[in-house]
Amino acid sequence: MKEVLTDYGSIEASIITDFAKEYRVTFPPSYIELLSKHNGVHFVQNDFDFYDIDDSLQTAAIGFCCFGDVGGDSIENSQDHDVYGYENIIVFGFHGNGDYICFDYRQDPKTDNPPVVLMHHDEYIEDEQGQYKMAIAKIADSFDEFIDMLYRYVI
Repeated sequence: MKEVLTDYGSIEASIITDFAKEYRVTFPPSYIELLSKHNGVHFVQNDFDFYDIDDSLQTAAIGFCCFGDVGGDSIENSQDHDVYGYENIIVFGFHGNGDYICFDYRQDPKTDNPPVVLMHHDEYIEDEQGQYKMAIAKIADSFDEFIDMLYRYVI
């Protein structure tokens, strides 16, 4: 377990699973367990490395969305991406520059173990239909792998 810096306390797991049902997805059990204990968690170890869309190695940080109106970035208000977003992408956190950290259910909407991706809020690619969509970079194959990647960046 990573060291918790701040959170908004605990919440009923049913709040998390009800949200997932609304979007017709199943969250990873470890995500439900974590957020039910630490709603809107910010870890001391909140940095991660990933390969961006141009194959460059990047470092980013995550602040988890919270459930409910408790003062942080709520997950409920973070799912509208206009015409530039994707179906079956669920935002669960933000990078400090405004990019989205998401569960990617596009390949398998029924899985409870989706990959974790970073969706750029200001970088776009053209899809197969000629529509511009936010660019996506894969971070991890699963939520557990993502959590294991987190570290504390020290200058």
